Amino acid sequence: MKRRVAISILLALILATAACGSGPGIEPAATVPTDPGVNLLVVAEGEVELRREAWSDYHRTAFGAVLHRGDLLRPGSGASAVVLCDDVRTWVVPSGVPSGLTNGCPPPPEPVLVRGESQLGSTRGGTDPAIPYIISPRKTRLLDDRPLLSWNEIPGASSYAVQVKDTNTGQIIWETMVAGSGLPYPGEPPLESGVTYLLIVEADNGRSSQDEGVPGLGFSLLDEGDAQRVRAAAAQVGGLQLRDEAKALALAQIYTAHGVIAEAMGTLEPLAQAGSRAGAVYRTLGDLYQHVGLSLDAEARYLTAVELAEAAEDVEGEAAAQAELGEVYATLGNVDQAVRWLEDARTGYEALGDAQRASELAERVEALHP
Repeated sequence: MKRRVAISILLALILATAACGSGPGIEPAATVPTDPGVNLLVVAEGEVELRREAWSDYHRTAFGAVLHRGDLLRPGSGASAVVLCDDVRTWVVPSGVPSGLTNGCPPPPEPVLVRGESQLGSTRGGTDPAIPYIISPRKTRLLDDRPLLSWNEIPGASSYAVQVKDTNTGQIIWETMVAGSGLPYPGEPPLESGVTYLLIVEADNGRSSQDEGVPGLGFSLLDEGDAQRVRAAAAQVGGLQLRDEAKALALAQIYTAHGVIAEAMGTLEPLAQAGSRAGAVYRTLGDLYQHVGLSLDAEARYLTAVELAEAAEDVEGEAAAQAELGEVYATLGNVDQAVRWLEDARTGYEALGDAQRASELAERVEALHP
């Protein structure tokens, strides 16, 4: 499959192996990054323009854009642009002149903010509101050994039987009854690294999370060495003088790069619930939900991302979200909607002068709807 040019926070954040399960259509193209580091535009106030190597000209960009070696930033007079470099330093981009990313963020020996290498999966899940399907932890590693357990609250159910199963032995290690749609794991018995667990929820009307029929949705605890590295990187981000949304995006990047999808979602979802106006927050959440097979949640977040990007005149952000909406609908088997959004994305990339990406999307449309 062709190399996808990284275009948005989406492509910086998805970390996965190809998702399990079945779905219609052809698998999306794999992301094969050439630079492991991730550099985030964490301040974009006023007229801030970006020109990527694949583009024919400068175009307006927005908070949360992922920047790569060879990109040029051009803040207008009086505009403010700050980049969080992959070594967790900040670079204040000079206004009024073009500046290359390498000038302000030279490649470090070992970047702290790194991307995950993955394919978008074709897992089809989270589509039946009558099922108490698992929301979290789902297809993830964990940093916290007392995670929040959450699931879809279904109509007509008043209580849920909740179990955590050790999939290595097949034994249920903990269970309880609860009236709501979530509770924290109490920590006893303690979760152990090297063990894959599965959350199972059954409503009092007989519907079970296992009715979803999607394999590979277990979770496991990071080993102590990995956990220490993640915490150290998170502490570096936490000490920066950045607004909450910028810190959240950076933290989500760190978590996702280590497969800690649950904590990445838990970092960003409160911002969305509070009404964030940053399209990157919603694109990132869409990526994460799509990765774990929660297609309806991904759809909702991408739709908001499209709306916000359009309002911000962020052509790239809008096209990125449109392209992933197309993949969501392809996963759901809605070919007409998939083609519609992929065509919209292609038009956006043509406007940017990105002929390669536009060609890739045209081929994708042809594969779905010959």
